[in-house]
Amino acid sequence: MTRRVLAFALVSALAASSCGDADPTTPTTPTEPKTRSLASRLPKGGAVSKTFVTQQAGVITVTFAGTTPPGTVVGVGVGVPLVGIADCGITQAVTTAGSGSPVIAISAIAGTYCVVVYDIGNLTAATDFDGSVTHP
Repeated sequence: MTRRVLAFALVSALAASSCGDADPTTPTTPTEPKTRSLASRLPKGGAVSKTFVTQQAGVITVTFAGTTPPGTVVGVGVGVPLVGIADCGITQAVTTAGSGSPVIAISAIAGTYCVVVYDIGNLTAATDFDGSVTHP
C-alpha cells in the first residue's frame, strides 16, 4: 500500500508540474511612437494646451523649438487634462526659450495626458511658438 501512495504522489506531482498556464500571456508588440506638433499662437498672459492619448507605457518627450520672435522664455509642462480649454494639471514643467532639443522626458503609463505652453508673465503681445510631443 505504501508503494501505491508513493506512486500516486509521484504521478500527481508530475501532472501538476506539466499543467502550468494553459493560456500564456502573449507579449505585446510596442507601437511606433507618435509625434504631434505643438505649433500655435500663445496669447499674452495665456496658455495653449493639447491633449493626447498614450496606447501603452513608455516615454513622453516634449521638444520646444522656440518662439517668434526668437528668445522669448515661456513655460512648458506635461500633465493630465482638467476641465477647460487650456487646463492641464502639470506634473512636470520647465521654462525655456527653445532649442529644438527635448526639454521634458517622463515615463508614463497608458492613458490621457496633456502638454501646455504658457506665458510666465513676460509676453508683451501674442507670440507664435513651435515644438512637438512624442509619445507611445
